[in-house]
Amino acid sequence: TQRISAFSENHRAGRWSGDEFLVALPYSDSTTALAIAQAITHSISQPIYVHGNEIHLTASIGIAMTPTDSLSATDLIQLADLTMCEQKQSSTNKPQLFSHDVKDRILASQHILEGLQHAIENKQLYLCYQPIQNAKDYNCWANEALLRWDFDSELIGPDVFIPLAEKSGLIKEIGAWVLNRACMDAVHWHDTPKIAVSVNVSVIQLMDKGFIRLLDKCLQSSGLPPERLHLEVTESTFVENQAFILQQLEQIRARNIAVSIDDFGTGYSSLSQLQALPVNFVKIDKTFVDNIEGKGEAIIRATLFIARELGCKTIAEGVETKEQAMALSAMGVDYLQGYYFAKPMKSNALAEWQKATIKTLNVK
Repeated sequence: TQRISAFSENHRAGRWSGDEFLVALPYSDSTTALAIAQAITHSISQPIYVHGNEIHLTASIGIAMTPTDSLSATDLIQLADLTMCEQKQSSTNKPQLFSHDVKDRILASQHILEGLQHAIENKQLYLCYQPIQNAKDYNCWANEALLRWDFDSELIGPDVFIPLAEKSGLIKEIGAWVLNRACMDAVHWHDTPKIAVSVNVSVIQLMDKGFIRLLDKCLQSSGLPPERLHLEVTESTFVENQAFILQQLEQIRARNIAVSIDDFGTGYSSLSQLQALPVNFVKIDKTFVDNIEGKGEAIIRATLFIARELGCKTIAEGVETKEQAMALSAMGVDYLQGYYFAKPMKSNALAEWQKATIKTLNVK
């Protein structure tokens, strides 16, 4: 509070709520307000020493101007708060002025979030499946479930709505729907009864104490054998709450459900963390496959070595060319996934694709 107050006149700065503070800057234009905000950010970032420990803080700052943006104090606070939230999501740490572009993005985000709250009941969510092939014979080994959202005839990408679902808490309800739907679909893959279904699970779902009960319920209601269910978790999942995550994973493995580490090599977990985790598969990220003719090859070979040391099989995603598939197979990657083999498909199209693939393999 003292660091913030140093840049304002008496009684013009104070706590608003929690970790949020307000500063009033009379007679300041936008250039001055930005300069003061930048100075506040710099001051807050200076280390604080508490009992011999060095603490570093950061600040996100949103600015609203009067009379340009509003004449109402309440509105100005709300607009500054919205701008601060927008700034917090950006890659830069620079204070941000409210603008109509910011307002439009915020309103669009709110519109999507409101629609997402009713997406299940309005039957707008559906799953597509992308095959994962055995690298040796190109037989289909598993299908990854990928969530899609048709919002009033507009397809909203998962890169947009999944983060919103996680921030709002809707990910638990949506994740439960995905898990149940994927299990139900997999049971009806009669032509390929041994193929597994792979489902992405967020750290928020894993941290839910009721997640194991949900797993049991989905398997019981669908009748899917647990060994045909694979769960994919991102590497960043293991950075925090390691003890509880480890307990959850051990319970999952005890049910013969396989676990994959997704986007391996892009997170921040250490090898000491990974070697203690009960996982079955390591997924090589698409960024490394794209750069397989450059530095990506070295990273892939290092990942293969690590996976073998961990006792894990490997899956390369984002395989788009025959050359990539052949190179990855020659390196010793166990499974391949990508557009070279098949794009994500709805259940009915997947069934036709599987029939055609089996027929082709039989002819060979």
